Amino acid sequence: MASLPSAATCWIAFSGGLDSTVLLNLCAQWHRAHPHQWQSVRALHINHQLQPNAETMAQHCQQACVDLGVACVAEHVGVTPSPGEGVEAAARKARYRVFRQHVQQDDLLLMAHHADDQAETILFRLLRGAGPRGLAGIPRQRAVGAGQLCRPLLGVNRDLLHSWAAAAGLKWIEDPSNLSEHYDRNFLRLRVMPLLRQRWPSLTARLARSASHCDESQQLADQLARLQYQQCATAAGQLQVGALAALTWVAQKNLLRWWLAQAGFVPPANQRLQEGLCGLMTAAEDRQPRLDGDGYSIVRYRGLLCIVSASSVPLPEVPVRLQPNQALAWPGGYLLLDWVGAGPAIEPAPRLTVMRRQGGERAQFHPGGPHKTLKHWLQDKGIPPWERDRLALVWQGENLVAIGGLWVAAEFQPTEKKGGWRLSWRRDFD
Repeated sequence: MASLPSAATCWIAFSGGLDSTVLLNLCAQWHRAHPHQWQSVRALHINHQLQPNAETMAQHCQQACVDLGVACVAEHVGVTPSPGEGVEAAARKARYRVFRQHVQQDDLLLMAHHADDQAETILFRLLRGAGPRGLAGIPRQRAVGAGQLCRPLLGVNRDLLHSWAAAAGLKWIEDPSNLSEHYDRNFLRLRVMPLLRQRWPSLTARLARSASHCDESQQLADQLARLQYQQCATAAGQLQVGALAALTWVAQKNLLRWWLAQAGFVPPANQRLQEGLCGLMTAAEDRQPRLDGDGYSIVRYRGLLCIVSASSVPLPEVPVRLQPNQALAWPGGYLLLDWVGAGPAIEPAPRLTVMRRQGGERAQFHPGGPHKTLKHWLQDKGIPPWERDRLALVWQGENLVAIGGLWVAAEFQPTEKKGGWRLSWRRDFD
């Protein structure tokens, strides 16, 4: 406990099971004896609504926190696996979304993973064909949300936790799903690990040692990727295909994985990565190859590889009315029509509609000037294809008066001295 960072709020991920019960009690005792390390200790219980006794476990967690004098925040989440995704992976995503919502700047989140969890994780990932990053096991510390995540029990065996909990008279609830061998990890825990420990009693320590070696290898691979990124990247963080092609095939894959991880994305499995990277590097100049991942795509444009985030805002299929003083959400940001000038609006709001590109659009970019095709204008501006397809086009009748955040007609750019209705694009930033 003394080695843990200071924090405004120390959150404990509390499921009500043995491990998190021990951790919560340790933290509560430590905080009472050392109140200056953390300003407060709070439990965070996440109800995935997947088990018949989910509500019972939530009530148990609330009561356990009342008994300890610890504040408890309980959150219900829905678990909806994506195509090809398992329930466990979907539940983990839902769990971490809640963590990121609650863990603020200078906060600390503690999780109760222990040495046996680490051993199971390493073996499980080995059976799934993971590389050094995966075989390095569960990290002891990393960022989560705006704060830090730590696992102080990662070097402690579960037997010791059980002995301590029993001696302290703690009460906990076993998750019934932990007894189902239907799940791969449970099968390893219940059937495989006991058999392996009979043959190799020091199995947990051996696997931890292997994980340490993999972690060192991964650190070296990351250092190499960082150096090669400086050689291959543009100021905007894109990768130059020509510079990337000068690297060995192994180095290209390593750099791509590192690049995605730095952007906050999970690299695809090795086979998909190899096939996608090959297409990105070798496709003809007039092609638009892409590598799709979970929530992102890597696309090639004008000799550059770019990461494009998937938008959480769907593109409408029909025109949408832009109401005055009401933000209209659109992929990448939102549109706003508001009045500029002293006092209230003295003119009625114009009737504007917003729609996606259909093809063949033309615009008059200067008063009295010629009409140009939107396609050629976007090409001249160097706007990549994936951004062109999700631009918000604003129409007043048959006249195009705005193109996303790229252009707005002069009549919708009033000044304070000359009031009027202003059309603006506000970009989203994370």
